[in-house]
Amino acid sequence: MGKRIALITGANRGIGEEVARQLANQDFEVLLGVRDLAKGHRAAKAIGMGARAVELDVANPAAPERLFD
Repeated sequence: MGKRIALITGANRGIGEEVARQLANQDFEVLLGVRDLAKGHRAAKAIGMGARAVELDVANPAAPERLFD
C-alpha cells in the first residue's frame, strides 16, 4: 500500500496548519489547500516532511477539479 494522502483546506495557519503538521508526523503525504500559494509555501516549509501547498479556493466550484488535473 502506498503512502496515505491528506488534503487539508485552510492549512496555512491555525487549526489547519496544526492538523497538517500532525498528519505529516504520522507519515501522511500532506497537501495544504490554500488560496494564497505564497502563504501556503511558507507553511509547507515550516511543517517540512514533504508537505506541499496546492492552490484551492473551496468557494470556487471548479477549483477541486483543477487540483486533480
